[in-house]
Amino acid sequence: MKNTKKKRVVFFSFLVILVTLCLVGISVAGAVEIELWHFGGLDTELGYIPKVVADFEAANPDITVKRTQFPWDARLEKMIVAHRQNALPDVIMTDSFEVPNLVEMGILTPYDVEFPDYYEKWKPLFVEEIWNEVSTYNGHKYGITPYCAIGPMIVFSPRVFEKAGLDPQKPPKTWSEMIDYCYQLKEAGFYGVSLSASTASNDMMSFMDIAYQNGGRWLNPDESEVVVNGRGVVDALEFYKKLYDEDLVQPGSMQTHYIDALKLIVQEEAGFAFGKDWVHGILFDLGAPPDAEFSLSIMPGPDAVTGEYPPVSTTLQGGSDLMIISS
Repeated sequence: MKNTKKKRVVFFSFLVILVTLCLVGISVAGAVEIELWHFGGLDTELGYIPKVVADFEAANPDITVKRTQFPWDARLEKMIVAHRQNALPDVIMTDSFEVPNLVEMGILTPYDVEFPDYYEKWKPLFVEEIWNEVSTYNGHKYGITPYCAIGPMIVFSPRVFEKAGLDPQKPPKTWSEMIDYCYQLKEAGFYGVSLSASTASNDMMSFMDIAYQNGGRWLNPDESEVVVNGRGVVDALEFYKKLYDEDLVQPGSMQTHYIDALKLIVQEEAGFAFGKDWVHGILFDLGAPPDAEFSLSIMPGPDAVTGEYPPVSTTLQGGSDLMIISS
């Protein structure tokens, strides 16, 4: 790769433009091409990013952005294979959960080390918790977060609620209340929950959020021990199991990915689905009519927290963080 330092300065300027949604002029000696891989994204996002790229290129005629779109589920496998073949791009857009894996493989460059002046300049413009905690690993910042997904959430159709005799203005607040709602939905001919309990990353993240609500964790605070056998995680799994054992979920839920689970909400066959705040956008991407109504609410919490760690009300995940490849 020629002019590596110059390209990295251009990369960062490009990322800043995407994050701040503004245009700046960049002085570059000679033509530069930036290769960007973008994984997943809602239809609105996928339609917007090319416009930002085009505006950037118009403002900086010596810079060309080669953007390639890949499916969300292929992201980690695609990056691992490209890393082994020394064929990674210059910049990737992916979720913050991948940061530890990518750092340990030597794929990412930390912003605070490579661009300390920019790092300090842009830090005050972000919500402190997002800047300090999202896409960070071992004390370093590896991703810039244009937006955060907030979870855990439930999504439901007010019309389905009304058909089942439930008040859409009063979503359940606890696990036991939610199970009671599901019984009533079942009696009215609906699945209580369209549950996505596969091993896909989004389904695991939804479960993780629920376990964290109950004081569970994957690792202990200093990350020296796996603690998934603690009551916080186990009882969250028992909540899933009760929904399954009581026939309150759709058939095949343990093989259902979140996209397919949300289809049952669009089709008004189920009362609830789990996810983050992006579920609303996905429902319309899946073909919900423009006048369709869906409600979002914070996921009901446990009746009593049983985990040993502090319960959390919400978690933050960077959905399309911009990361610079170390090579």
